[in-house]
Amino acid sequence: MSLRSVSLMLVLALTSFARSADETYDLRGPAPVKGQVSLDTMKFVLKNADISLDLGNNVKLEGKVDMTTLTETRSEILAVDGRRVTKLRTKIIKDEAKRKTKIAGETSEETDKKALEGEIVFSELTKDVWKHSLEDATPNDMQKKELKDFDNPENDDDLYPAEKIKVGHAWNIDAAAFKKVLGSNVSDAKGTGKAKFLRVEKYADEDCAVIEMEIDIQAKVKQEDSLLDVAIKGKVTTVRSLASAVDLKFNIDGTAKFSGTVEEDGMKIIMTFGGKMNGEGTTKIVKK
Repeated sequence: MSLRSVSLMLVLALTSFARSADETYDLRGPAPVKGQVSLDTMKFVLKNADISLDLGNNVKLEGKVDMTTLTETRSEILAVDGRRVTKLRTKIIKDEAKRKTKIAGETSEETDKKALEGEIVFSELTKDVWKHSLEDATPNDMQKKELKDFDNPENDDDLYPAEKIKVGHAWNIDAAAFKKVLGSNVSDAKGTGKAKFLRVEKYADEDCAVIEMEIDIQAKVKQEDSLLDVAIKGKVTTVRSLASAVDLKFNIDGTAKFSGTVEEDGMKIIMTFGGKMNGEGTTKIVKK
């Protein structure tokens, strides 16, 4: 290769870099599309976490717990209103939690499967209220409880700037934005989030924005008949499609703590557990 060719390639590369450095991107992206079908997987792991059980009458037990939750769903957007999904059909392919607990000198292992696993949930937004029901089935008592706590398909615009931004841009995220995205089961959300647009890269043959968020949030989360205090702190890295505004991949690395009163076999127990937590998830668009 001649020196002239090398010089020409260098000029082209520098010109391309200058152009990309000035380019701006809309991270909120386009509105959701009716008919879009996606496959979602998520895995969260809490390992060697401290656990404390207060049984009352000055009886307290302490130990360690490992917990892994796995979810897999297939979602189809049935209707939209502007930038908001208003009807959604969700097939719950897998929803389970595996626990290994070492407490009071004894070890136990359990796998809990959600009652909605294997079912299709129809979600509809009417007058700003989400209603969730089983499609072509009558829910049993446990499924009714889980339908009450089913995650609402909320818009995530509030996590991102309204204007187009350049690579390297940083912004703050307030607690209200996290509450909206985390769903109706979350209340009293507070804390902070800081985000930065790191770069644009190819993933799954798409141009994607790589976004890093530092989060430190606390909230109350309703789970069946219990209200738990939750604190999560850590770093979230998201790979977000610029064409569809869908998060194709994410991972989180940090700590999580849960505390509250739960009922088991008619006994109320004050439970606290927490420790190092990591998670990952993917979304694959199978129909646009």
